[in-house]
Parts: sequence; structure tokens; C-alpha cells
Amino acid sequence: QRLTSEKELYFDEMGGKVEEARRCVREACAEVTKVKGDLAEATGRADAAERRVKELEESRKRAEQRAGHAGREAERLEALRRDAEEELEEFKAAKTAEIEALKGSVSEFEAVVARV
Repeated sequence: QRLTSEKELYFDEMGGKVEEARRCVREACAEVTKVKGDLAEATGRADAAERRVKELEESRKRAEQRAGHAGREAERLEALRRDAEEELEEFKAAKTAEIEALKGSVSEFEAVVARV
């Protein structure tokens, strides 16, 4: 009888330890499930961030290309402006020479008219 009650105590004690172990396993499984969810969420955020970085990099490259085109266009327009200024100066010089020639002709005409 004493042996039987010792066995029962032992089994009760072991049963308590088994229940404690099962509880620990359930808690560990719940924690693993939570960690998996957190990991999936973090992976999703990381993927989204990576896509955004790629989008921004592509946008930067396009902006650099546009800036390069704009720079070349600005250089072309500046060259055109310089050419136009040179043409204007040449035109002014030619017209000034024509005016001086006309003044000379007028003076000569006035001298002829004065003699008549």
C-alpha cells in the first residue's frame, strides 16, 4: 500500500511536471507564431522600402538626364545669344557706316546746292 501511494505521488508529481512542460511548449509555440508574424511584417516593410529606394534611384537618374539635357540646351541657347549679339554689333557698325556715308553725301549735295 505504501508503495502504491508513493507511486501515485510520483505520478502526480510527474503529471504536474508534464502539464508545466506542456504549458511552456504552448507559450513557446505562441511566441514563435508571434515572431513569425513580426518577421513577415518586417519583411513586407523591408520589401516596400527597397521598392521605394529603387523608384527614387530611377527618379534621380531621370532628373540627372533632364538636367544634362537642360544644360546642353542652355549652352546651345547661350551660343545663339552670343551669335545674335555679334550679328547685332555687325549690323550696327554697317548702319553707322551707311549713315556716315549718307552724311558725307548730304554735305556734298549741300555744297553743290550752295554753289548753284
